Amino acid sequence: MMKKYLHLTALILFASISALAQNTSKADAILASLNKQYAGSNVIKADFKYTLKPKAAGTAQSTTGTIYAQPKTNSFKLITKAQDIISNGKQQWTYLKEEDEVQLSNAGNSADDINPAQLFNFNKNTYIRKYAGLQGGRHVVDLQPLSKKGNLVRIRLFVDKTATALNSAVITDKSGNTHQYTISNFNANYKAPQGLFNFDTKKHPGVELVDLR
Repeated sequence: MMKKYLHLTALILFASISALAQNTSKADAILASLNKQYAGSNVIKADFKYTLKPKAAGTAQSTTGTIYAQPKTNSFKLITKAQDIISNGKQQWTYLKEEDEVQLSNAGNSADDINPAQLFNFNKNTYIRKYAGLQGGRHVVDLQPLSKKGNLVRIRLFVDKTATALNSAVITDKSGNTHQYTISNFNANYKAPQGLFNFDTKKHPGVELVDLR
């Protein structure tokens, strides 16, 4: 009897490993297709809707804006009505428009940090990848960072059926909050002006600088 259950357990385990390998392989194929689209891009521009859904009871908060990203340098610029967030891959500026204040901090570039530029740069060596099926006619791919040090728990990508464009991404942090980005008006060949990924204090005379480094 024990041999029977042991054999059955072995078959189930083998089937599970096989299914996991297939899921990883399909996820890798989709990520490779997306990376191919972005590989020739220097700077990407897209409009987005960002929604923060807190785990604790509370109302979801949404905003819209424009993102510029240079995945190879982890640089990005997020523009919204209330604030701009700019990173050159080394330093990050958060400009609070109503307060006329800019906060300077060190940029977080690991897979554990929530960095919008990484939504266009999927390194399979830093994530556990899983294909989660089709949802609403879109491929769903889950990414989980191999490192447990940071605040990032999972990125869920929604990719169009041809696997050539990212439609949206849902990021879950360790507090259980979700950060959803819905992408539109995607431009993979944006001609960026010089200094796009730096905050120019000369363009904001009188701005208060708060150094948080």
